[in-house]
Amino acid sequence: MGGNDTFVDRLNHFFDEVYYLAGNEPSFQTPIGYHYANRPADSVSRVREVVFDNFGIEVDGLPGNDDQAAMASLLTFHLLGLYPVPGTSELLILSPFTPKYTIHNSYLNVSTTVTVTNFDAKSVAVQIPDGASAYVQTVKVNNETMPSVCSFDFYDTFRIGGEIEIILTADKDAVNDCGASVPQSVSTGGFATLR
Repeated sequence: MGGNDTFVDRLNHFFDEVYYLAGNEPSFQTPIGYHYANRPADSVSRVREVVFDNFGIEVDGLPGNDDQAAMASLLTFHLLGLYPVPGTSELLILSPFTPKYTIHNSYLNVSTTVTVTNFDAKSVAVQIPDGASAYVQTVKVNNETMPSVCSFDFYDTFRIGGEIEIILTADKDAVNDCGASVPQSVSTGGFATLR
């Protein structure tokens, strides 16, 4: 698409011209598209906008038909700071809207706790205020620092259970980089085989 800068310009144009429709299921992954251009902090900012502009507690609080709980699931994943890439076991990492949560999986008989270090409630807003910690600086799984802050695999995290720590910072520019690798895509050589 012309490189990362052109791709980011196109994403920004898509949102700025209001082509994005949260109720259109093929658009679900678009706000997290910045991850693929090695700009994960931009995904965090865009997801905050999407949540506050499209979801609410009123009667019309879902931006479309919640068939099979698609809209509610999207919102839930945004709030948890994760995005499951369809057809893969990869989860993209964002900034959670809460300082800590545990997911219990009775089928697998495991629990996974996600703790958000430096969580700042002020960051939970349509526009993240300057100085609010909202951007992913480091991700640790069972106390091991992950090489990338952009994604991890379900099998290494929620499949086996354990502890995930997402460490946030207010310095968006310093952490607007995935680290070792961007998420899997056709451009990176395709997707890993599911285990």
